[in-house]
Amino acid sequence: MYIKERESIRIAIVDLYNGEANEGIRCIHELIHSFSLEINLEVITDTYALRLEEDVPDLSYDIYISSGGPGSPLDTKGMAWDTKYFELIDSIEAWNRLPHARKKYVFFICHSFQMICRHYGLAEINERQPSSYGIFPVKLTAAGRAEALFETLPHPFYIADFRMFQVIRPDMNKFLSHGYEILAEENQPAPGTEDRALMAIRFSDYFVGTQFHPEADPEGMLVHFNGAKKAPIIHNVGETAYHEMVVHLKDPDKIARTRATILPNFLRMAATQLELVR
Repeated sequence: MYIKERESIRIAIVDLYNGEANEGIRCIHELIHSFSLEINLEVITDTYALRLEEDVPDLSYDIYISSGGPGSPLDTKGMAWDTKYFELIDSIEAWNRLPHARKKYVFFICHSFQMICRHYGLAEINERQPSSYGIFPVKLTAAGRAEALFETLPHPFYIADFRMFQVIRPDMNKFLSHGYEILAEENQPAPGTEDRALMAIRFSDYFVGTQFHPEADPEGMLVHFNGAKKAPIIHNVGETAYHEMVVHLKDPDKIARTRATILPNFLRMAATQLELVR
């Protein structure tokens, strides 16, 4: 891999976990570290507790990864941190519209994905009954099968899904007029409904997101699945499905493959398009 003559690439992790214990931020840091070793280029990574401390990154970063988080993506509208979050997103969009600007890339994960869908008003967002917690297959759309981020993933592929809310019923007129592309959908809708949640969307050449957790690592999830999370998962999906999920976590072609594909591809593509590597 060829390296351009530049000292570093700058990545901001936007932490929306509100101080709650989580595995997401650790997993994102691990994937960025692996990426830095792969490209042999210094990667400067800063984490901003935007939701907890209203700590907002500036526009000096090349890449932004916006995390998952707890609670409703609807109820925080108008809160100070929520407003600052979208001021950041809008400022990145404005920057990217400048004709000669070096573009900035954003990946939205789970809660962040739901929030950006709310911001754009491109689909219905409501509480999922029951909540989705576990390992599930998702299906790629035609656009998803052509999406470089998902290159080498099977169809369907397996995801780590932890959702109390869902993005459903897209406004296709808005998708068409703005050029948004649905990349993946739930393989099975929630019980009692025909609506399949939108699981991945490309919003632009520079913005993309998933309603699942592409950063999740099987080892960390196995610890949770065999600990405090075991009972609620069994309550949600049943004993048989729970044991199937544990098997999936140990399968290198399922969650491990998803983790090794989507965010690493996003980082590689951003670095290549920034002409930092080729």
